[in-house]
Amino acid sequence: MLASQDRAAARRGALRRAAVLFARAYAEVPDKSLAHVLLECARLEEYAAPLDPEGARAILGRACAEVRGEWKVFLEAVLVEVRARHWAAAAAACGRGLAAHSGTGRLWAALVQLRVRPAAWDGGRLADAWDAAARAAGGLPVAVLAPDARPPAWLEGAPTSFGAVPPIDDDSDGAARGQGGGRAGGGEEKEEEEEEADARFGGDAWDFSWAQHATLAAALEEVPKSGEVWCEAARVALNPLARSFDLEGAARALAFAAAFTPQFGDSFLESTRQAILAVHLKPRALALAAALGPAVDARAEASLAAAIASLSDVGGGGGGKRADDVADEGASPPPPPPLPPPPSQSPWPLSPTCASVEQLLLWCTEAGLFAGAVLLAPRDRLAAALAAPLPGPPPESPRSPLQREKEEEEEEEDEDQPPPRGLTAEDLAATPTGALELRCTNADPNYGHMWFQCRGRPTDTPRAVLNVAQRAMAAELLPRAPLYLQAMVRRLLAERALRAGLSACRAFQHHRAQQQQQQQQQQQRVAPPPLSAPLSPSAASPSPSALSAHRLGAVDVGRVTAGKGWDALVGAALRRACPINPVRCLGLADLGGGGGGGPRPEGAPRDAATEVGKAAEVDADLLPRAEDFVTGLVGMNRSGAVMEGLSDEQRRKILFGCDQIIP
Repeated sequence: MLASQDRAAARRGALRRAAVLFARAYAEVPDKSLAHVLLECARLEEYAAPLDPEGARAILGRACAEVRGEWKVFLEAVLVEVRARHWAAAAAACGRGLAAHSGTGRLWAALVQLRVRPAAWDGGRLADAWDAAARAAGGLPVAVLAPDARPPAWLEGAPTSFGAVPPIDDDSDGAARGQGGGRAGGGEEKEEEEEEADARFGGDAWDFSWAQHATLAAALEEVPKSGEVWCEAARVALNPLARSFDLEGAARALAFAAAFTPQFGDSFLESTRQAILAVHLKPRALALAAALGPAVDARAEASLAAAIASLSDVGGGGGGKRADDVADEGASPPPPPPLPPPPSQSPWPLSPTCASVEQLLLWCTEAGLFAGAVLLAPRDRLAAALAAPLPGPPPESPRSPLQREKEEEEEEEDEDQPPPRGLTAEDLAATPTGALELRCTNADPNYGHMWFQCRGRPTDTPRAVLNVAQRAMAAELLPRAPLYLQAMVRRLLAERALRAGLSACRAFQHHRAQQQQQQQQQQQRVAPPPLSAPLSPSAASPSPSALSAHRLGAVDVGRVTAGKGWDALVGAALRRACPINPVRCLGLADLGGGGGGGPRPEGAPRDAATEVGKAAEVDADLLPRAEDFVTGLVGMNRSGAVMEGLSDEQRRKILFGCDQIIP
């Protein structure tokens, strides 16, 4: 007791002495160093009163007025609000800083990170800005690219991207996936909870990564050679809960980041995460997507067959029904409009390319190719893929007799070896990163939030910092491996769905051309109307097959895939596809109910299935949220946002262990 009181008194005395020194420094330092004195004064106030940032806020407000030419005071004003969890105020402070320093990449990077929070979203201004840029460049408008670009009403005031998600009980490992799946069966209350969670993770849930991408587009217009902004682009692409997860895109962004700003250490640490995922999870995702892909092709072929069959029904040949008769019989609901109105206040006519993209995406959606039951792998398949050894490359063909004999000898030797194990934390920590370490050593980074958190001493070499980060990432990635694996599989299957859709368009248009040619040869008196034309008002309620035929006939495949059209098409498809539900993906449906992890025997390797089971046993706070992945270290992201629960030493490292103190 006395010792703790002595330490507290010493701490209070040190704070008083520091305040006296800062007051003297403020009076004596030249004007060019005044910003650094004010920065340290604000950090001292925040360190002394972590629950009351008013003192730090007042000092930084004065600094922003007195030394407006120093961008670091604006960034510190943002970080104070972030540590106080005032997300809207942090976004507003970022906007004020960018108004004065629009060419500062650090401020743009901070704003990109903030956009993951619904409170940091600024209404429709980003959507309108995107529409204006798309109109000038001939790109895809918000209505086509990101129809869910506005947060729903239930997210207003929510502290996180997903709000408070109630636990969900599954009746089987793969029964309930995404939008599809069966109920766990047991009462109206449970059904209401599932419906509430599906509203948060369903196809029309808010696409938080859209806000980040819109901010990234604006940032790259201002600072196209900022390594910090390119690093944020990679972090957005590596977020497993983002609809636009892209492992290859993250690698390209990180290459730009290291080339433009080699002193920024976080780019190399994020490259470590990307390398771990590429080595250990990408081969598993490719194998799993190849196994699930035939279901995507089967759905596309069934919808194509129905559309082709509707040609004879609607076309008037062979005694089929006309479109008016089909509409009169009907039980089918009215179709959705060909294109939802864009959220911009000044919409413009869609280009032929945008119209073709929209019709293709609507056909894929109506055919069920973007449903969770198609794009999301069952949880048991994810667990099996992680528990199995890493898939090897396919054997070369043809093989010579000598090669076959050598393979048989290797198989006989392998029989004496222990059976291969699944993914473990030791495997992740042992991922080869020799080339990355060499590039990092040559660059010799000297700043970055993650970099300083992973550097134990100022004398640590870049190789040592990378090794510390890799071990930390390995421990955090293992229990979250199903999320990353699901994100990769989802993207691969969405790309396969688009290829199936384009193949269906080509096949349908070829069949229709042949049919029209035959009808012309028969010289029929009444030619059927082309299905590529807009639906007539009389056919207000066409059958699903007729609507599918209209969609397929209206797609201009050449326009859709020309130039960079494929990348834009994949991005738009991923934003319409069913997102990942982390509650079901990680098996956290019954939090606290004993996930089957149990104690790990001493010396036994940690595997992904055990780690997920242990995570389910702890508490509901382990539910992954989008903001957990704003950087590659989940623990740092969570601890940095809850300052009041940290020790003095941890808060000191967060506040003072950064590059801001360097002039």
